[in-house]
Formats: sequence, C-alpha cells, structure tokens
Amino acid sequence: MNEKVVSIIVPAYNVEPYIGRCLNSLLKQTYQNIEIIVVDDGATDKSGAIIEQYAKKDKRVFVIHKKNGGLSSARNAGLKKCTGEYVLFVDGDDYLDFFAIEQLLRLAKRHCADIVMFPYIREFENKSIKTRLFEDTRVIFFGSDIKKRLLSYLIGPSDTQSIYNPLSINRLNTAWGKLYKRTVIDGIEFVDTKVIGAEDGLYNITVFLRMMEYKIFNEKLSVNRDKLLPLTGVAVYTEDTWSHYEKGNESSLLHTYQADYFYKRWNFYSKVKDLLIDTGNTDFIPNLKNRIVLELFGIMLNLVNSTDTLYVKAEYLKSALNKYPYKNCFEEFRFDRLSIVWRLYFEMIRRRHCMAVVTFTEFLLKFRR
Repeated sequence: MNEKVVSIIVPAYNVEPYIGRCLNSLLKQTYQNIEIIVVDDGATDKSGAIIEQYAKKDKRVFVIHKKNGGLSSARNAGLKKCTGEYVLFVDGDDYLDFFAIEQLLRLAKRHCADIVMFPYIREFENKSIKTRLFEDTRVIFFGSDIKKRLLSYLIGPSDTQSIYNPLSINRLNTAWGKLYKRTVIDGIEFVDTKVIGAEDGLYNITVFLRMMEYKIFNEKLSVNRDKLLPLTGVAVYTEDTWSHYEKGNESSLLHTYQADYFYKRWNFYSKVKDLLIDTGNTDFIPNLKNRIVLELFGIMLNLVNSTDTLYVKAEYLKSALNKYPYKNCFEEFRFDRLSIVWRLYFEMIRRRHCMAVVTFTEFLLKFRR
C-alpha cells in the first residue's frame, strides 16, 4: 500500500537561529513520506544558505528562493509547488514533535477528516506555556458543529457565549497547527498581510465555509434527497501532539509594528463580511461585530510597539476610532460578557479615554512579557 505524501510548507525569512531546529524536527519525523518545501522569502541573513545545505543532504527538501513578498506570498509559492494529499504549514522559527505527522495522519484517516487541528506550546527562553484550543483533549466536528463551534470561533463570539476573552479570539486562526487535506484548500490563497494585517483568519474562514458547502455538493449527487444525511466536511481536534511556537524571535511579524494597522484590519472585516454575504451566512455578521470590538486589544498591542510618544499614540487611536464605524459595533456589544478588567478596558475605548487606554495597554504588554 502506497503511503500518502504529506507536503510541509515552511516560509523562511531571516530565521537563521531557528531554521535548523525546524528542519531537523521535520526530517526526523516517524512518518517519512513527506516533502518539505522551504520558501526563502528574500532572507538577508544566512537562512537561504542553511536551507540549501539541508536540500543537498536530503532529497525530500525542496527550496524556493524568491524576492521578499511577505508571509502570504511565501505560503502561496509553496502551495503552487506541493504535490501531497495533505498539507501542513510550519513557520521557519517553529518546530514539531517527532511523531506529529504520524499521529495527525492516523486521525485524518480514521475519521475521514479534512482538517486535523492541534494545540501549541509557546516557547519562551526560560519557560514553556501550553495553549489549548478546546476543553476536551479530542473533539470531532461535522454537520452543524462546523458552523456553530468552529466558524463562530474564527469569525467572533456569538451574543449567547458566556464569556468574551480578547486573548483567545485568534487561537484557532493560525494556518500552522492544522493538517489540511489538499482538496479542501485547493485554489484558496492567502491574502497579503500588507492588505489585511494578518493572513490566517481569512484563509481559515474561507476553508471552513467550503467544508460547510460539502452538504450542497452531496445533495446534488443524491438520487433521493429525503434519505440523505446532511453531510459536511469533518474536522478533528487532538492533543496527541503539540506545535512548538517560538516566542523569542524579535524579528517575527508578531513583534513588528505595522503602520496603518487599523486600515488593514478594516480591509479584513470588509472581506469577511462580503464572504458571509456571498455564501448566505449573514447570521454571522453580529459575531464579526463582536470580533471588531475585541480585536481592538490586538490592534492596540501593535500600536504600542511603535516608537511614537504616548500622546501621539493616543491621538492616533482617537482618530481611528472616529474614522471607522466602531460606534455601531459598540452599540450592540455585550459588556456583561466580559470580566471586570476587560469591561473597564473596552469601556475606556468606547468613551474615547485614549491616553488611559494606551497607558494601560503598555502596562499589560510588559506584564505579559
């Protein structure tokens, strides 16, 4: 029996201290039928040379050297090259457990899953912190669960959700931490971070909406629709393995200040809204409005990374709050779903106490570090 090929796409930009560890974790996988497509996105350090050395030693490593175009561009280049039945994204400064692919593929086959999701460990210099995505250690999603639990997680919390947490709103968004069946992502590309600020969320919303559409495809094939079960795609969550997420790379996108981030995120919200309208899922628009409010904390984290003074940051925040339709989102927002600290934080934003918001955000950022 031929083993399924798993394509691993590794974008690499200035990850010289980390890329060797990443590739070693992939080449030593207990499941060996893999192709590793490393995309050198115009690195200015020795990343490209290190990658070439690995390619010379192991024929499963393929290298793409390209002009710098950003993370989305690098992943898209890898997608065009890959040939596997399954696809896995691993960033060049992260790494996997040696048995990860074997475990993920076993679950994908057992449950006929289109996506297998797994949690991650944030790797700091002196400590490791596990970040779980769900309460249970293994969950199988299909049918209405994909809409009610996964899409709601990706787009934003519903008004009926008991607690809103800005720190967990993006945990499911990442492209890494998921084994995708190639058919479910075929033809879907990442949108440039220069346009929407962060690429993963829109990509996965598009993928999970496609999984919901499987029901329609199956109905078209049915002779007797009355006897047809409502088929959709299948997603599995497991804690049998964990992704290792490097938090010490100061040159990563997470630690880099992005100018015009408000503008980019409103491009993202607009694209998600259009996608929901086009697919007949307008019932998720209230979820999106909740995300718009909660994501202000993440936007503020980006803002405080700038080198501007507190006053300039506060004025920039005030200008953005007036420029974009946040007022409409706040009108329907359930403050009672927040803890006391977060209720105070978002109430300060709503009331335009911008200097207090910037100061408090900088304090929280130092506390988290």
